[in-house]
Amino acid sequence: MPGSPQNRQSYAVACPCGTRTSLDARGFGKPQRCKSCSATFTVAWGRDPGSGKAVPVVMAQRKPASKAPAGTAAPSGAGLVPPPVED
Repeated sequence: MPGSPQNRQSYAVACPCGTRTSLDARGFGKPQRCKSCSATFTVAWGRDPGSGKAVPVVMAQRKPASKAPAGTAAPSGAGLVPPPVED
């Protein structure tokens, strides 16, 4: 049966930390989580400059910005520059 899991080609890729994993073409373009370092990366198609063939390329994702713990918000207006003092 075409499209069955046993007929899909598997591609070996490496996380930026060096851990190797494999996925089929359905996983390309979707965020993947590394089982070793928990980083998120996306696999895309790229072109090998030597052979000109299409090859899987790992695109590292930016880590999410850390959020301030609950209850540590600055009071309203804090951090704003006061108006200039006129003589």
